Amino acid sequence: GYVIVGPIERAAYGKEGTDAVAQIESLREVYKSGETSIYQVSPSIVQIPPQGSVNGDQVAPSVSFPSEPAPPPEDLSELEQKFAADPSNVDAMIALVDGYRRQQRYEEATAVVAQNQTSHPGDVMILHMLGDTAMEAKLYDQAIQAYRDALTADDTGGNANKLINGLINANLIDDALTESTAAIAKYTDFFDFYITRAKIKEIIGDIEAAKADYQAYLDKAPADSGLRNEAEDGLNRLSK
Repeated sequence: GYVIVGPIERAAYGKEGTDAVAQIESLREVYKSGETSIYQVSPSIVQIPPQGSVNGDQVAPSVSFPSEPAPPPEDLSELEQKFAADPSNVDAMIALVDGYRRQQRYEEATAVVAQNQTSHPGDVMILHMLGDTAMEAKLYDQAIQAYRDALTADDTGGNANKLINGLINANLIDDALTESTAAIAKYTDFFDFYITRAKIKEIIGDIEAAKADYQAYLDKAPADSGLRNEAEDGLNRLSK
């Protein structure tokens, strides 16, 4: 997902608050225009907490609360009009997409990004946003094409890894395995691919190959690399 810091947030939280957002390690700035910044959220921080145990009972007790009427849906008409007036405006696109996503209107969000992207061919940030919104809408072909277009526009290991993870999320496991193996050979200094391929190997049940990739990451990546703990955890888990 994405965190958007624009004029409203800057007015509400002040410089100290918005500066604190910029320092969060799990956020990466992917877009900046004027007073608007967009940060991509690392997927690794999104976790589902386990159910707690109550008096030895592993099933959480059922608790009922009085229901309240649902609030009326957010009125997005002003954002829609602003985008319609200038579909090439990135700030207007982002604001409208964020509103549609809040209402879980993922197909409409995807259509808005796709329309805006035609005015910004080769813009990797917009292509990734198109892929992400299309993935939320389960428009997998469109999502994968957007990730491929981003890789064509900027042939880097990070963009290749984005494509491979998109293939995994679309359950195109064979394609993901093929792409990850090719990426390991091509981007020799981008060691994250070993972690990605290890996860694919786990999915298909090739445990020994998964262990080998986790170990390869530990052997090749620098000592301060960010995924060492994940590689060690994977190796330990599979060795039990």
